[in-house]
Amino acid sequence: KIQRMYRSSRMKRVIKVLLGRKLSIAASLVQRVWREQVRWRAFVEVDVNNVYKQARVVKHEMQDVDPNATKEDQIAAREKRFTTIARFLENTGLLGRQIVFQQQRIEELGDFEAKISLKEAMNITKQQVLGLSSRNSDPREVEELLQQCKHREKTSLILSGYGEIIFRYPFGLRGEHGMIRLDTLWIDQNRILELPIDFFKLTNLTDVRLNANRIREINPEVRNLENLQLLWLHQNVLTALPSSIGLLTNLAQLSLDDNQIVAIPPQVANLTALQVLRLDRNPILSPPSEISRTIVRPPLGDWDISIVMRFLRTLCDMPGDSVIVKSFGMLNFPIVCQGAPLLREIDLTDNRISEMPKYLYGLEFLRTLILDDNRLERLSNHIQAITSLTVLSIQRNRIKQSGFPKGELATLTGLTSLLLMNNPLMSPPPEILIQDAQVMMRYLRETHAVATGSKTLTLQTFRLKTLPLADVTQALRTIKLEDNMLASVPPALLTLHKLSELSLANNLISTLPSGLHKLKRLRKLDVSSNSLTA
Repeated sequence: KIQRMYRSSRMKRVIKVLLGRKLSIAASLVQRVWREQVRWRAFVEVDVNNVYKQARVVKHEMQDVDPNATKEDQIAAREKRFTTIARFLENTGLLGRQIVFQQQRIEELGDFEAKISLKEAMNITKQQVLGLSSRNSDPREVEELLQQCKHREKTSLILSGYGEIIFRYPFGLRGEHGMIRLDTLWIDQNRILELPIDFFKLTNLTDVRLNANRIREINPEVRNLENLQLLWLHQNVLTALPSSIGLLTNLAQLSLDDNQIVAIPPQVANLTALQVLRLDRNPILSPPSEISRTIVRPPLGDWDISIVMRFLRTLCDMPGDSVIVKSFGMLNFPIVCQGAPLLREIDLTDNRISEMPKYLYGLEFLRTLILDDNRLERLSNHIQAITSLTVLSIQRNRIKQSGFPKGELATLTGLTSLLLMNNPLMSPPPEILIQDAQVMMRYLRETHAVATGSKTLTLQTFRLKTLPLADVTQALRTIKLEDNMLASVPPALLTLHKLSELSLANNLISTLPSGLHKLKRLRKLDVSSNSLTA
């Protein structure tokens, strides 16, 4: 009867006759399998008596799905029916051994589809590809399939959408299963929570796809997969990657989209063969978004990850107590600064940083802070908390007078270099900014004292060419400006109606302003050693 049906090419009726109408899904499944991959003669060669025997067993195990049962019970019943059918196909030899079956998120029995259209992707004619027919297969049956890898030089295993069951088997054991020969392993679209340690013994792997699972972390033993060229980890729940991933020097593609990764380890810069790096839809702070957005991908052009890799290389090469990241256009301090309380040096020259983070003021060992060529508009009063600071350079920024904490800077007695040039500051004036840190610190202390209520301003031997209006207050009684380079009496002095003593000796003043008579309380005026002509 089988042969008659075979000659008339009516596969579906053959299976219906054997198993009854309740198993029509098996007919559809086998029909699709034979139509695409298996020749008719393969069906003729099966043991007919065994087919009848297995059919009788299966018919007794089949049960109708109760429509009044709960949804969970209905799903369980459907899955049990499917398992029974799958066992029938395997036990009768109707399941082709070189056909890939892929289950895609089965919720109901009818959603199952046997997919064998992977011939183009996997080139089945050159590689031996094994497949499982059910995510609920008996582990013993699966182990029998895995044993077929023993005598194959090149093996691929596709286990997409089968759940946690696939990791009940010892993938990495050399003696029992010989799975060490695997070079391609697709275990995507499952519910895998973690990878067993034996997985990392598959040292011949070149193509691994772990996407669409529930993996939370990758074991540092991933460094053993030194032949790996493609690694897909997108659509998981990863929060970090091990630094040992940087040892996979043959890796060409790394997909990390749709995870919870905060920082890419700098050691990724050691992946010299890497051409494709996907980071979309992650809360990544390192590299920051302004850098990760520089990745060029098709169709905009060929893959270009050079800027991201250069950033990671910069982090990788840094000494342990320094953060030196220049010319990357960063908007904020790199996250590596936050987790390093022992930092001694930070150099973020030529970026787009507009504000200092609060944690910066808790770095008690910080000695050097260089923020030249950024977009800072103010310095926080908390700068005084970094008492170990010896070098502070904030040149070519946008710091305004209202955001310049003179008094707090003046308390940093350990400063040996203070560079503030090319900022829109009125005080200190340019002739002070070009002098050494000791002169600047003395100027800041004197002018801050006036701002906090002192009635005396003493700015002797500062080489001043002018006196900023920001450095004087109406409460001043005494001003001493000897030994400077003033070419005239600063106009700001002519408004101080309470001024009683003014010393301008040893400057370059040639004339006295007519407005001096407005200083009604002035009792002492010293303009000796000047160049007065009138």
